[in-house]
Order: sequence, then structure tokens, then C-alpha cells
Amino acid sequence: MAVQIEARGQIQEFLEVLRRRAWQIAVPAVFVITIGTCLAVIVPRKFLAKTQLELRQLGTSTIGREGQNARFQIKAPARVKRVVEELKSPVYQADSEMERREFLRDIDKNLSVDWTAPGQQSSIFITITYTDLDRAWSGSFLKALRDDWKNDVLEQDRNK
Repeated sequence: MAVQIEARGQIQEFLEVLRRRAWQIAVPAVFVITIGTCLAVIVPRKFLAKTQLELRQLGTSTIGREGQNARFQIKAPARVKRVVEELKSPVYQADSEMERREFLRDIDKNLSVDWTAPGQQSSIFITITYTDLDRAWSGSFLKALRDDWKNDVLEQDRNK
């Protein structure tokens, strides 16, 4: 009498291969998890502060020129230095003159100013972003920088 032998299923064969090669899966997984955990602990978090201004055209003022110049006016080294000194940052005040220049260069690298004009040219949106390790400092610095530039633009408009 002939007896039919059942063949193993594909799933059972696949599981058997996985059992034999479990170390080939476990070693890279442990390695990736270890590296990821170390990087998460070692690399500090950076906080992003972001603000947006809208320039509207009133009368004969030229907002296109103000919007294009905003990128350079907001990031001007003299303005940034003045705002940092007004905020009396303990880190900045404790540094030597050379370290202060480096501090201001780091701020310039982490500061970004972009402007967009929607379909109509009656207003322009200026977006200012700043990233830093200290959440409170980044927010207060960006707010002070925004207010300083805004006051300068309003003062120029009043003097016209």
C-alpha cells in the first residue's frame, strides 16, 4: 500500500530558515538600535523658533523693496549684535571678544529670513526662523529681533 507523504508548507520552510539564521538578523538589529540610542543621547536637541510678519501696502509705500531688503536688514550684523547686547545674554556677556564674534557668527548661521508674495502684490509675508539649543533664548531673541526690525520700518514710514 502506498502512503502519500505530505510536503512541508512554504511557511514552515521559511520559519525554519529564519530560526537557523536568527543571528544574522539579531546582530545588525542590535547594532542599529545601539547606535541610534547613543546618538539620541549624545546629540543635543535644537529648537526652532519661527515668526512671520505681513507687510501691507499703504498709500505710496513700496512693499516690494521692503520685502526684498528685509532679508539683509534683519540679518545685519549690527542689528543682531545690538539685539543680543540688549537681551543681556549671560553666555554672550561672559565670553571674550573673540568668543563673542564667534557667538554672533553662530547666530548668523542659524538665522534664516525668507519672504513670499502671494498672487496679489498688496502684501508680503516675511518668515524669520532661528534654531538654537536653548528654547527660551531662541524665542526671546527672535521676538526681540522681529520687534527691532518692525520698529525701524515703522519709524522709516513715519519719517516719510
